[in-house]
Amino acid sequence: MAHFRWTNNIIYKFLDDVGKALKEIDPRMTVGTDVVGCIKWPIPIPENVGFYTYDPQPVNLVVNATLNLAATAWRGQTIDMNIQRMRCWQDFNCRAPQTLKAEAALCASKNSMLIAGDIVTPVDITPNMEAIKHIRAMFDYGEKIYNKVKDIPSYADVAILLNVEQTRLNGGKWPLQTKFIEGAYQMVTENGLTAHILYD
Repeated sequence: MAHFRWTNNIIYKFLDDVGKALKEIDPRMTVGTDVVGCIKWPIPIPENVGFYTYDPQPVNLVVNATLNLAATAWRGQTIDMNIQRMRCWQDFNCRAPQTLKAEAALCASKNSMLIAGDIVTPVDITPNMEAIKHIRAMFDYGEKIYNKVKDIPSYADVAILLNVEQTRLNGGKWPLQTKFIEGAYQMVTENGLTAHILYD
């Protein structure tokens, strides 16, 4: 745990310093990095980091995205959620357009901005225009939902406490143990309640 805290402090200080330097150049500029502040890295982001971000695995993306949004949507800061159009980074197929739209609607309903994860073929390095068309439709649909809810604060029936000390085994090494928080969240939501995850 001491190693994890030491590593975290170095990373967070670096990001905070970069964010501060960018704001001095242009107040509109900000910095962020993948998975910072999500349940796999359950520490609130530094002051000068502009947003929470996460790329949930496309396998059961709705559950993974919802879980992380429950930990960030209530914080009043921007959230970037990466929706990958393929099943993995070695897959050149496009997932069902209806699935992409459903995932975009879910993220947008939690005030999350959308990022589209895409991949190009390794030889000719050209985008798949059919996939791009579905990504465009995903963004358009997500934007409609986002515009309806962007000024509405996040609400929850239940607060679930995520204790950082309980999430890590073997000092600061992966894997992060998230099964208990996933189980608690599933139990709450399957009983028809909404939940926020708090980093106590």
